[in-house]
Amino acid sequence: MKRFYKQHKLFIWQVIVCVILIALIIVFSLLKTNQEICDKWNQSFGQFHQTVFGYLNSSLPFSLTELIMLGVIAGSITLLVLAIINFTKKNVWAGVGKLLTISITILSIITAFDATFEMAYNRSPIDLPLYEKDVPQEKYYEIVDYFVDDLNSCIAQLEFQENGDVKNPYTYKELNKLLKEEYDKLNADYLFSYTPVVKPMATSSIYSSFGITGWYFAPTGEAVVNYQATDAEKGMCFAHEMAHAKGVATEEGAQMVASLVCLQSENPYLRYSGYINVFPSILAMANYSNNKDDYKTLYYKTDAKIFANYTYLNKYWDQIAVMSKLGNMINDWYLKLSGEKEGTSSYSDSETEIDDSGKVIYLSRYQRLAVQLFANQFPSALD
Repeated sequence: MKRFYKQHKLFIWQVIVCVILIALIIVFSLLKTNQEICDKWNQSFGQFHQTVFGYLNSSLPFSLTELIMLGVIAGSITLLVLAIINFTKKNVWAGVGKLLTISITILSIITAFDATFEMAYNRSPIDLPLYEKDVPQEKYYEIVDYFVDDLNSCIAQLEFQENGDVKNPYTYKELNKLLKEEYDKLNADYLFSYTPVVKPMATSSIYSSFGITGWYFAPTGEAVVNYQATDAEKGMCFAHEMAHAKGVATEEGAQMVASLVCLQSENPYLRYSGYINVFPSILAMANYSNNKDDYKTLYYKTDAKIFANYTYLNKYWDQIAVMSKLGNMINDWYLKLSGEKEGTSSYSDSETEIDDSGKVIYLSRYQRLAVQLFANQFPSALD
């Protein structure tokens, strides 16, 4: 036994490390089922970790996460090739050792991710200002009309490119500053106090092919956005990744928080980026009024530039996101495993529930958010 230990000491310790990491992953998976534990974990360890690592990495002019991932991929491929060579030369122990090194690397990343982000998937949902009362049918026109006027006002203050996309008037540094100020206004205890800098990803072209506009990697506390995303989307992309970095794990939650942050901003570009995400849902409410012509009236009242922007967005991503189906499938699989039952559908609005007579039973998420924002502006309008 001693002889075996001396000859295969490294192998034995690699196995022990793998077992420990697998045990930790199981422990985190069990802890994640308890919402109270998840809440306490994220408000203590999660917030502390994100503040420290988010602060450290925000000072770097590049994405450390991308560098780590490229290193892991390159190292794993190299070790895999060397392991195959070892096996062909009958050097089994050396080959197994290299495979165990790859396993330890992958398991370490999973464990770190479980500790810093996965636990947040089962924390209590963030309390957002969503209108929960019945909306009088005669008020739908007034609500949609208000948002159409506001959208048109935003468009009038912005410049548009020849391709139909809006022109982002801000640098990444300026956009970070603007959105940090917007998040500071929320003053929500649920959100982590520190707001890290969102960076452009150096490997954007790779992510574009999968239709990915950004991501947040909790172990490094780093949020990045795809610099190839359209200007219309960038405001929401920044706000969305910031929401993740501030402790909102689910895509549904991050999308709702980002929409709220953008729509209630006084900045026309941020509001426009928010409208790009939610305006179809807002306009659809015109169908629920007393007058069947209200939708058509409000549609034609809306500045056509936003519809041209939607056309550009669809064509743009159809051209460059050549592997979007694969990217969506992988992301859907990951989100469902993490506990987000709707998968990638959680990025989109929920369905509006309507009875057989056409009366609204329950508005969608985006619609309830919009109605609440309207109610905030006109407190007695829906009484």
